[in-house]
Amino acid sequence: MFESGSAAGAAGLDTLLSRGQRALWFLQRLAPLSPAYNSVHLVRLGQATDLDALRRAMDGLVERHEALRTSFPAVDGRPARRVAPSGAMPFAVEDAGGAGLGALREQIARDVYAPFELAAGPLARCRVYRNSAAGDLVLMAIHHAVVDLWSWALFLHDLGALYAAARAGVAPALAPPLYGWADHVRAEEALLASADGERLWASWQRALAGCDLAPVALPLDRARPASPSFRGGSRGRRLGLELSRRFRALGRAHGATPFMTLLAAFAVLLHRYTGQEDLLVGTPAANRTRENAGLFGYVVNLLPMRVDLSGAPSFATLLGRVRDTVRRGLEAARFPHALVVERLHPARGAGGAPLVNVALTYQKTAQLVDAAALASFALGEEGGRLELGGLALGSLPLHEQPSPFDLTAIVAEAGEELVLSLEYQRDLFDEASIDSMLAQFATLLDGIVEDPARAIADLPLATGGERRALLAAALPPEPGPAPEPVHEAFARQVAATPEAVAVEQGEVALTYAELARRAARLSRRLRGMGVAPEAPVGVLVERSPELVTALWGVLGAGAAWLPLDPAAPDARNAFILEDAGAGVVLTTRDRAVRLAGLGAAVVVLDDVDVDASEAAGPAAPAPVGPDSLAYVIYTSGTTGRPKGVLVDHEAFATHCREVVRHYQLDPADRVLQFASPAFDASLEQIVPPLLAGATVVLRDDDVPGGGPFHRFAARARLSVVNVPPAWWAEWARACAGAAAPEPVPALRLVIVGGDAMPGEPLAAWRRSPMAGARLLNAYGPTEATITATLHEVALPSEGEAAPATLPIGRPLPGRSAYVVERGGELAPDGVPGELLLGGRCIARGYLRRPDLTEARFTADPFDHRAGARAYRTGDLVRRRHDGAIEFLGRVDGQVKLRGFRIELGEIEALLAEHPAVREAAVDLVQAGPADRRLAAWVALAPGVEAGPSELKRHLRARLPEYMVPAAFAFVAALPRTAGGKLDRTALPALAAGAVDRAPFVAPRDEVEAGLATLWAELLGLERVGAQDDFFDLGGHSLLAAQLVARVQRAFGVELPLRTVFEARTVEALALAVLDGLAARIAPEELDEVLDRVEAGEAAPPAAEPAGG
Repeated sequence: MFESGSAAGAAGLDTLLSRGQRALWFLQRLAPLSPAYNSVHLVRLGQATDLDALRRAMDGLVERHEALRTSFPAVDGRPARRVAPSGAMPFAVEDAGGAGLGALREQIARDVYAPFELAAGPLARCRVYRNSAAGDLVLMAIHHAVVDLWSWALFLHDLGALYAAARAGVAPALAPPLYGWADHVRAEEALLASADGERLWASWQRALAGCDLAPVALPLDRARPASPSFRGGSRGRRLGLELSRRFRALGRAHGATPFMTLLAAFAVLLHRYTGQEDLLVGTPAANRTRENAGLFGYVVNLLPMRVDLSGAPSFATLLGRVRDTVRRGLEAARFPHALVVERLHPARGAGGAPLVNVALTYQKTAQLVDAAALASFALGEEGGRLELGGLALGSLPLHEQPSPFDLTAIVAEAGEELVLSLEYQRDLFDEASIDSMLAQFATLLDGIVEDPARAIADLPLATGGERRALLAAALPPEPGPAPEPVHEAFARQVAATPEAVAVEQGEVALTYAELARRAARLSRRLRGMGVAPEAPVGVLVERSPELVTALWGVLGAGAAWLPLDPAAPDARNAFILEDAGAGVVLTTRDRAVRLAGLGAAVVVLDDVDVDASEAAGPAAPAPVGPDSLAYVIYTSGTTGRPKGVLVDHEAFATHCREVVRHYQLDPADRVLQFASPAFDASLEQIVPPLLAGATVVLRDDDVPGGGPFHRFAARARLSVVNVPPAWWAEWARACAGAAAPEPVPALRLVIVGGDAMPGEPLAAWRRSPMAGARLLNAYGPTEATITATLHEVALPSEGEAAPATLPIGRPLPGRSAYVVERGGELAPDGVPGELLLGGRCIARGYLRRPDLTEARFTADPFDHRAGARAYRTGDLVRRRHDGAIEFLGRVDGQVKLRGFRIELGEIEALLAEHPAVREAAVDLVQAGPADRRLAAWVALAPGVEAGPSELKRHLRARLPEYMVPAAFAFVAALPRTAGGKLDRTALPALAAGAVDRAPFVAPRDEVEAGLATLWAELLGLERVGAQDDFFDLGGHSLLAAQLVARVQRAFGVELPLRTVFEARTVEALALAVLDGLAARIAPEELDEVLDRVEAGEAAPPAAEPAGG
């Protein structure tokens, strides 16, 4: 307390705040305008209400309870308490002018969310809305720092007595409170200073030992804002007398209270939504005793109840665990939650409640007012009625109310019936999501009472009718006849439009007829070499017309397309050729030397001879069946070696037919071929356009992203573009930031795929010249033939918040998409589960991997038609209420990075092959708002050393660059769970020095200094040296494209993208920039340009604008 005679003491201040009040004071200081802890109720007044008597009764409450006269100013940065000697309730009366409740909602919402000023007070207010069509309404609001649910019961009880006395003109028959706030605070402090307090703290330490204190990770409808509004809503339903009685009986049979039983059930619901097996759920304990029963104030204490759902327990088993947990928690309930938080130091979110973000409240108060009516008031139900000394109050729902937690389940007793409500933050959830969750909770409770011995994973969340509807929506229609193989369809297109341009790259263009003639020559060559039907033919060719020729030549020979990555290490391509059993490999002259000695016949496409017999036209396509192998694509594998995915002609042709239809491709289109030849997206960018008579425009690798790509798209007259999300985002931002970006009148369709599509760039896209184009988010694993689902993206309006990521949409025709819970049942809307894909486009399986094929490719569990198969994607998704599927993450160790599919286990296995490595873990880390990178945690073997450079060299000899971690951390041992599994959540944060870099050498001139600044900004580093390697610092291909764009803006030099890969250090890139400057600026002007760069000014006047 303040010392006697101090300035604070003289001002009538003291420090008699409870630990809970101090915590709320701190949270309010973090967000002074936050309404999070406004406690509000809306009621309808009876027709005979005397408003003057009501005002005087409210004033009497303020006089009676010191909490309502309290404010909390700061003294020397610490909270203090001031209690005014007297006061009145702020009481406003507003003429509603006959408006109904719906019309008043906006005004009521403003009053609900109006913040309190803790330092000045008052911390309570009432507003009457008179003459509304719904009757006279009263909104009562009190800051939580001076009220809790028990105190609201006191408020209503005393209000009735004071109102009756005010109308009668007599003194109220209320005994003065005998226990004051000072008594409460002193009792709390005495407890904390005692051995009993230490015992209670030890109890919480034991209860929370080993807990990672992670929040409940519910899937959100919107990204969590940096500054939450805490605007909330509430949805409720009654459980019915029969279910309520059976639920209570179930608890009694297991020695559990209704609260314990509800907590266990709520934990099951949360577990089914999150997959988490160790949950913290906050629950308020009234913290009332005989002494403080009449005390008005914030006495309640929040208890972090830890629920253990591990081991796939039955509900009965879980209830036993929860019963014991609650008993221990209640025994320690007097220990302040605020002090638990203070001592545990959990991570704090953006202004939200620390330690727990989900709560369960079981409403029981002192029997001062009618319990059933109070339940309606607590839950915001309409129709509850209280008679308080002649004051008639009817409860009304509040459609807008503050919500300090992400989600709160509130259960109240209305007589024998239980009433359930879910309160939620509107920043995070849609009302439809909460309605579904509420219905699922009720279904779950019904399933629990039916069979409490059932495993929690098998308890129903959907009714039988809902499950049938889910299945009907997921199953595809009966497929039609299989389409002809793509090379036969291509031959028909060649006959229809022989002189149309099929392929274009720069100044090179091939007509359909010329492309077909070249492909036919190659098909004959392959047949002459004895290439058998379905035999894999390796292809190591850059993106070029020769690549397209090779594709049709291989398919026309009846062989299987086996693309190799030109950017991959030779060892990886050698493994693929050997594993696939490829006897022939196609390449160009400059790459032929890399294939020597691999045991496969090398065909150099430049040398394929033309003989006279080919002059008559293209050869007839080789006959193949629907089940014949069309291509083999290798993807990352968990064993340290890639695995080949086998796709047959029926699946490929079906997919291409649906792409032509869905993208509405026609001969007028000019379609960009963007993806690397080694990835299946390249096939979608080549084959369907050529089946539709369109022109395929091959991207030059030297075209970087952002502004240069925009200019390329405009000048190439592209109409259809398919790019990865990071490339699309950079394109959007470059155009949004440009003064006058070039128009792109031909552009009509943009497909974004390969990774999760972020919502944040949509605002920039809406302001760009591309806003009028149709925008699709595409998803699909190689095992389901390229693109399996599509989502039509609607651009947000001005000021509308965009989602964190966009849905992946609905399956293309001929495919099924099931969201399946771990128990094997279809997940209801909103509930996460693994995505299973079925239908005609499922791959055969994995080459020479029968074990993995059996594990991932199964008989379709829901489609009982003959031969129906499904692929387990390993992707965690949920189906939204509009039917679109939303990607949430992975159920295994696979990730997507910049469009590349990566098995973390493959990198970990190869790291473990290094003799210095005892064990290793690899994961994705967030390096910036829109930048994710791979990081490795390595435990070295005793007595040996190896640094990041050595480990990177080891990996680069075996993996493509995108799979090499950018950062390394060396640890004594990897963290493990109690069961011995790698605990990825406990991997230590990467230190600044985790990035591999050369000894620091300061930049030596203006160009190096300018480049170092650009690198540091782009890579999120404090400084960059002249000899640091861009890629060792965490750079990658998409960041390299951004770097080229920034160099162009800063120096006025447009470098080819390959320059960043060749000149990987600052000093090397500076020489390239100087060469570019010298080539276009007179020597006498060079010094002036460098001076401008050093001063941080805009690009020299000769530079081309980024956007046009």
